[in-house]
Amino acid sequence: MTSVATPICVGCTRLRGDLLFPRCDAYPQGIPRVIQLSEMDHRLAFPGDQGMQFLPRAESDAAYARRLFDPSDSVEPAPVDMA
Repeated sequence: MTSVATPICVGCTRLRGDLLFPRCDAYPQGIPRVIQLSEMDHRLAFPGDQGMQFLPRAESDAAYARRLFDPSDSVEPAPVDMA
C-alpha cells in the first residue's frame, strides 16, 4: 500500500475549490500534481505559480510544512537503551 502525505495546500490561505479539483490563487486552473502529492515544496517558487507560494492559515500549518519538507527540523528519536 502506498501512502501519500497530506499536501500543505490544505493549510494554505490561498486554497480554493474542493478535494476533487483543488485550485488556488496561484493555480486557478488546478494545482499541479507534484504539489498535490507533496513531491514538491510549494513554500518555494514553482513554474506557473504567479509569484504566490504557500501561505499558512495557522502556525500549526507552517509547522506541518516544516516537518514534511525540512528533515533537519524534525525531532530526532530518543536513543533506545539496549542494555
